[in-house]
Amino acid sequence: MKTSTVVRTVATVLVSLIAYVVNSLYVAAMPSIEASVAVGQVQDSIMTYSLSQAFMRSHVGGYIILGVYLLALLVIWWGALKPSRKNDQEEI
Repeated sequence: MKTSTVVRTVATVLVSLIAYVVNSLYVAAMPSIEASVAVGQVQDSIMTYSLSQAFMRSHVGGYIILGVYLLALLVIWWGALKPSRKNDQEEI
């Protein structure tokens, strides 16, 4: 096993742990945020009601965390994928 593969594996584990912690904090904080936004649904203001409706329908935080996680994995492993393609082209 090459040193670069070990480094990439360790980096993958670290990024996975960081993504898990960030996602756990996000999920833990959402009920409090949703409760404060839900109060806006019953207030007598069109703007507050509209903003609360938009927020309740747009839970994109989890998707953003997943996207950043997958992008980080792509960055970590891109170097391992790139030379294999180069070697394949040289053999042809």
